[in-house]
Formats: sequence, C-alpha cells, structure tokens
Amino acid sequence: MALRMQNVVIDWSDVKHKYLACVERGEYWSSQPLGPKWMSAFRNPYREEQWSGGAPAATLRNLREGFFAPEFAHAADLVPTAQKRRNVWNSEDGDIDPGRLYAGRDDFYLGSQKRESKPGLRIAIEFCFAWTVEAHVIQQYGAWVAGLLGSLESSGYDIVVDLLIPLDHMIEDEPEVRTNIFIRVKRPNEVSDFTEWSGLFAPTGFRHLGFTAICLAGDKLGKRVQNELGDTIGGKTWGVDYDREDQTVFITVNQRAGGSDAFPIERLNQQAIKAGLLPDPEETSHEWP
Repeated sequence: MALRMQNVVIDWSDVKHKYLACVERGEYWSSQPLGPKWMSAFRNPYREEQWSGGAPAATLRNLREGFFAPEFAHAADLVPTAQKRRNVWNSEDGDIDPGRLYAGRDDFYLGSQKRESKPGLRIAIEFCFAWTVEAHVIQQYGAWVAGLLGSLESSGYDIVVDLLIPLDHMIEDEPEVRTNIFIRVKRPNEVSDFTEWSGLFAPTGFRHLGFTAICLAGDKLGKRVQNELGDTIGGKTWGVDYDREDQTVFITVNQRAGGSDAFPIERLNQQAIKAGLLPDPEETSHEWP
C-alpha cells in the first residue's frame, strides 16, 4: 500500500530557538517526547550520551559560533565553479581609459562582464540519517553542500534552501504516513550564511537539531511524534535530481549508509554537471585575458 504524504515547512530560526529554550534555559517541552531528554540536557549540558553523538554543550557552542569542520575549509574546492568574470571594454561602467575616450570610442570603460541573470532555484537537501552513518560522512556532505550552494550563487542563481527530513511513521498511530519536513535555511533575496546553520552537520547535528525539528513539525501538525521519532527510509542513495519545470533541485542521501560507505563527491558533481547546475571543468577557462 502506498504511503500517504504530508509536508511540513518550518523555519531554521524556530529550530534554533527551541533548542536554546529547552537546553540553555530549561523550558520544558510537554507536547513532545523530547521534553524529558532536553530537560536532562539542561541539568547537565556536558554529559555525553551514547545516542546523541556528543554533549549538548557542543551544540550550544555550534549555535552561537558555527561549526567548523576541517572539510568546510576546502568546501569551494569540492565542486567546479563558474568561469571568472573577465574585464572587458564597455560603454556603461568601470575605469575610464582616456585614450579610448579621446579617440571617440563608445566603449571607453574597462570593467567586469555583467553576470548572466538566472531564474530562482529551490534546493531541497535531504538531511536524515540512521545511527549507521558516521559523523565524518555527514561533515563531508555538509562541505559539499556548502560548495554547491556557493557555486550556484556565484553563477547568478537566487536560491531558496530547505533541508529535507523525510520519515515514515513519525506521528503516533499513523503508520501509513510519510512526513516530509522542510527546514527553511535561506529565503529568496537573502545573503547566504552557511555558518548560521552549519551546526546541523556537526556530530550532534541531526540527533540534537534534527530531532528538535521533527518534534517542532509534530507541534505544527498538532500531533504527538512517536517515541522513536519515526523510521528512516531504506533503499535510498546519494544523488542530484533537477526538475527544470519546477526549478527545484533535490539532493538525496543514503539514509542508512554503513561505516564503509564513502561519500561519493565525484558522482554528485558529475550528476550536477550533467544537469547543467555546475560548469564542466573541461569546458571552463579560469584564465584572465
């Protein structure tokens, strides 16, 4: 039997503030099963429990300062970037060349080529992992995501970014429902700030902040989340899918990847290149004239 689908959109700021309210200020969350766990975390934020991936104090620090994994420092190197804008002669803007001006040329300005205007693009980044997915794989994934978003924006796209948590049987007594939670981390016409939400890709990111998002989605639906917070979805894989009609890009993950499964950066890059989202390095010149 096909599962019934329901979608919920929540804002990243709501996830962040809810975690801070519970774990930093000790506000009890009575409507959802995370209430007792977050109250325990408030009482002892330096205690590291096996299920959580790290101490709550680490998540609080990541929310205040951002999470800086070694992989993030090289995020821009993980994906092909658009060709640099060249300096060209034009008649509108730039540095004036007196020789060309006095010679009667119309194109006496030397300035950067105008970047091509592109349509808005929505990016849905799957963010749901079973306990088998190791922290370093999620960090590599986060670094690649940062590089992809940077490349798309430098190419002229105004992007909307959601992190997508799809779960089966998330709500109590609703075993035949799949819930898709969209965490909105960037709206149209906003300047990207990956540091603001980089803590999602930390070792505690999914189990602290992702779990908070799951329970917030339950509140928004007016229902209680089951104690296990839902079931991950088997049979999925890492991939890039571009729906041109809807101008939506879906980044998918292997939610149950084992410890030996490497993050396939080259495969994702090739899929993005084939979809026209990233430039082909073999056809892109990076030389200045």
